[in-house]
Amino acid sequence: MKILAICQHYSPEPFVVSKFMEQLVLFGHEVHVVTGFPNYGYNRIMDGYNGKKEMDEVINGVYVHRVKIYPRKNSKLSICRNYLSFWRNSKKYVRKLDDSFDVVFTMTLSPVIAAASANLYAKKHKKPLLHYCVDLWPESLVITKIIRPRGLAYNFFYKWSKSIYQRADKILVSSPSFLTYFKEVLHLEEKEYDLLYQPALLEEESVEAEEYEKGTLNIVYCGNMGKLQCLNIIDEMLEKVNQDASLRFHFIGMGSEKKHFFERIHQKGLDQFVIDHGPLPTKKAIRYFKNADVLYVALKKEGYVGHTIPNKLIFYLAFGKPILAMVDHDAKDVLQKAQGSIIVEENAESLYQGIQQFMHLTSEQKEKLGRNNQVYFKNHFTLSLLSKKLEEELCSLIKESNS
Repeated sequence: MKILAICQHYSPEPFVVSKFMEQLVLFGHEVHVVTGFPNYGYNRIMDGYNGKKEMDEVINGVYVHRVKIYPRKNSKLSICRNYLSFWRNSKKYVRKLDDSFDVVFTMTLSPVIAAASANLYAKKHKKPLLHYCVDLWPESLVITKIIRPRGLAYNFFYKWSKSIYQRADKILVSSPSFLTYFKEVLHLEEKEYDLLYQPALLEEESVEAEEYEKGTLNIVYCGNMGKLQCLNIIDEMLEKVNQDASLRFHFIGMGSEKKHFFERIHQKGLDQFVIDHGPLPTKKAIRYFKNADVLYVALKKEGYVGHTIPNKLIFYLAFGKPILAMVDHDAKDVLQKAQGSIIVEENAESLYQGIQQFMHLTSEQKEKLGRNNQVYFKNHFTLSLLSKKLEEELCSLIKESNS
């Protein structure tokens, strides 16, 4: 099977699409990926990739074709330029491709318009198209306040997004709640759907663990620090904590709200509770997980995006640590089944009480919670298990298109 995959982000950017494609190569398939130059989380094109219009490379057996992209920064204008540059340049690139591919795959982390070039190729060469949706449009634009709900911009992106989803032969979704959005909001009831969870990006190499201060509850958060992560609730909660409390929040990542969050922390005199480790590749981030007491995840309960499963949650389960979670709907359902978390409401008092519960747990109790999470991960979310399902979906589409 010769696969054409189109996605805006790819390795060395830390997204699961890279691992999926590498697994398909291991299964014996030829995979070509059209993507942008790596820039996510860095506010610039990464070193070694800048100054080029296009670039071809091979990463772990995957043929990667990069097109020019405007680096994503924190302003709304730069984010729009980032999205539109890949939309435009990826379409230019796929127009040059021959018809030798058997199937087209697109994974829309964000934005959905990145899939336009996949639609273009599939329509031009009459190839089956599988669309894997892990972020909802235009819902994500509303939640992050890039556009207003029901305004002119919303109506424009609603129609554009719907037209892109509509052209797929089949849509995979990463959370059960996505199905409700597609049917009730986008009114795409007639499409064929299936559920494919995202696996965790785990590094096999051994990494030396970070040493933390003894007698301190060390809580680690790793990932995006944007509007959906409820960072304001953390500084509100820390104001309730005694100044001499043995508590440390460790943050690994970047995002639009990070600067404002740390400014508030400093203004409120809460610096002793919060440590910024900056953005780190997965291999380096793992060292902070190994001796962590708790891993933290939050997703704002707003709109359909707030119903979904953050990918970091799957990563946390895999790592076998207890989880402190401010989530609802699909994510809450997974964590309740795993039985390794304390789930709190979206307010400072509930978060404070959750941390107090962890402070009173014994080491044995925390270890049991972590083991429960890891067992649940191995039974539901491994890369090999989910990659096999993706392979089956692609093969099935090819078979249907040839019948």
